Amino acid sequence: MTYCSLKTFKFFVEIPVLLLSFAVMFETTISTHLILFRTCYVTLGYNRSNCVLLGTGREINETALLEKMVQPYASILLMVQSCMHAFIMPIFCFYLGSSSDKFGRKPILLACFGGFIGCYIIMTIISMLPQTSPWYILISLIPVCISGGFPLVITTVISYITDITEEHNRGIRMGSCEAAFTIGVLLGTFCSSFALNAFGFTGIYITCMLCSIIAWFFILFLIPESKTNLETEDKIISLFKLSLVQKTLKLTFEGRNLYDKMLIIFIVVLMLLFTIARFSDHCTLFLYLRQTFGWSLKRFTLYMAFKSIVIIVGSIIGAVVLNKLLHVRETIVLIIGFFTTMCSYLLLGLAKKNWEIYLAGCFKGLCGAVNPMARLLLSKLISKKDIGKVFGLVVAMETVSGHVGNSIFTYIYNRTLAQRPSTFCFVTAGFYVLEVFITLVIMYMHKQHRKGYHKIDSEEATRESSISE
Repeated sequence: MTYCSLKTFKFFVEIPVLLLSFAVMFETTISTHLILFRTCYVTLGYNRSNCVLLGTGREINETALLEKMVQPYASILLMVQSCMHAFIMPIFCFYLGSSSDKFGRKPILLACFGGFIGCYIIMTIISMLPQTSPWYILISLIPVCISGGFPLVITTVISYITDITEEHNRGIRMGSCEAAFTIGVLLGTFCSSFALNAFGFTGIYITCMLCSIIAWFFILFLIPESKTNLETEDKIISLFKLSLVQKTLKLTFEGRNLYDKMLIIFIVVLMLLFTIARFSDHCTLFLYLRQTFGWSLKRFTLYMAFKSIVIIVGSIIGAVVLNKLLHVRETIVLIIGFFTTMCSYLLLGLAKKNWEIYLAGCFKGLCGAVNPMARLLLSKLISKKDIGKVFGLVVAMETVSGHVGNSIFTYIYNRTLAQRPSTFCFVTAGFYVLEVFITLVIMYMHKQHRKGYHKIDSEEATRESSISE
């Protein structure tokens, strides 16, 4: 892991990532539940005792009818919320991520975590006022969106790791970040429903606020700045220049031969397609398993916890065992990850029994190593002084593509629900076949262009001469 030393202690930058991913997943499902409840009780004016039963799993006719009345109104709010995440947050993610190259990684991280603190303070207040309209929840998104949100946290942490690690150690650092994120997701998802029953909505948001505050102070006092020679003037004025996108693209490709440019393009396309495929079952998997296998919410939650554990193990195997210890090239790890994930979705689409679904989940393990390896490949082709700009742009595009992919696969699921609801699984498997093909093209280009690279440990594609800074 990435750390700094203070006397005899070691402090890891992945710890704030774990705390924040836990907080985000701890409240995500609960916030959707709160929107449904407030829409029912406040917006539509139904009886509170009936509205409380929504989402509890009590299948009675009155609750089922009420849910059909509430969901169309709540879905409008959820759509607006999704649009804010999909289109406003990426803009701030790119510009603030780019500014970290000039003004440092630490101020950007503090701003990001500060945005989440503001969000959870607002949500705590809303949860304590029972008559507040659910539309006020959108106010809580403002501090998160203008501070870049979780995409900017990932962008800045990746840039931070790139700053302070050598290329032969960077893969394991990327893997540790992915593992910390997945552990936080696992713990947050698993604990949320139990915590809601024990502490209510207010307790959930206070817990999230405390996690964000602890992470903020952790960064402030225990994480050192990785950049040197920082600029201190005209910070606000230079943040949101429209010419920055053009400048970033120019810096990414300037002074490179055709092979280098094509490599960067193929790696970015690979990352964007992976994001689309990764979100293919984000909103449809539970509906599919409930429709086809009759799964309950509790069983689905336990399955998601199981799958998260598998992905954590897979990210460790890919980044540590294969890449670091066995010196397997990043491109080979990517191909294994894409192929096994393709098999996972094929098994899921063909499954007839519950144990086959768990077997499909096991095949998805090395999916956790894809992001670390792809980011590692890209980091080797980008100058360190521009890494924040490039990753800011890439993560912003990933955020948009994730929402687009989610919408596409939801549409596919709805259109094929009556005849073959598993169709989305086979379409996703097709995306991973395309990913294998793109990775093979990247490997071929490496092989044909050895003159411009020399081999360092696990990957041959490292530039002999760095880009002029």
